[in-house]
Amino acid sequence: MVPGSGMTSSQTIGGASGDDLVLPFAAEGLDVRGRVVRLGPAVDAILSRHAYPPPVARLLGEALALTALLGAALKHDGRLILQAQGDGPVSMIVVDYDAPGALRGCATYDAGRLERFGGEADSSAALIGKGHLAMTIDRGHCTSIDIINELITLRGQFVIDVGCGDMTFSRCLAEHGARVLAVDPDAAQAALNRAADLIENLEFIKAGAESLPVADASVDGVYFSYSLHHVPAAL
Repeated sequence: MVPGSGMTSSQTIGGASGDDLVLPFAAEGLDVRGRVVRLGPAVDAILSRHAYPPPVARLLGEALALTALLGAALKHDGRLILQAQGDGPVSMIVVDYDAPGALRGCATYDAGRLERFGGEADSSAALIGKGHLAMTIDRGHCTSIDIINELITLRGQFVIDVGCGDMTFSRCLAEHGARVLAVDPDAAQAALNRAADLIENLEFIKAGAESLPVADASVDGVYFSYSLHHVPAAL
């Protein structure tokens, strides 16, 4: 099994590049409205970083475009998550759109099965196979805080954020009084996190879920979200 990627650093839509945009339109005199999405550098950065085979890159590109198109319609800060999982050569696709325009995605695929697929690899449905497609809207990075606060009192507690990405939720935990250890195995994301300004009770370490740098029974809570699918199935 070949993991297509860890979750990439977020790529921004609607920035300086005119090749990354979602443009609303309306046809005058007709009851027709819609949006056009065009992705250039944002999707190139995600696809080229992990050298996906062409069929996988096309499938993930389609998922990125669809998620950007739908996510741009959000009328509040939050996240739209598209997840597809099936029994085909591409076992999982995950794409996040963080309003107002940050996009990231990954694919997990079996290189051997993909090679044997031949011409059927031109079909997106065949690549995923039979399975499930889900779209979820998260109204904001800190909405889970209320739930966590019902389970434990965050202030003064030691919490690990596993698969922390850009540490947005790690900061949220720290701002609510927890002592937070943020961990992520992705080398590029780790470099960005180490260069970021951290608040006093937030620390970052490059590590994976299977090798957390803490002693047994030494933490009060573990937050593990949007990243379980990156853990090798053998674990």
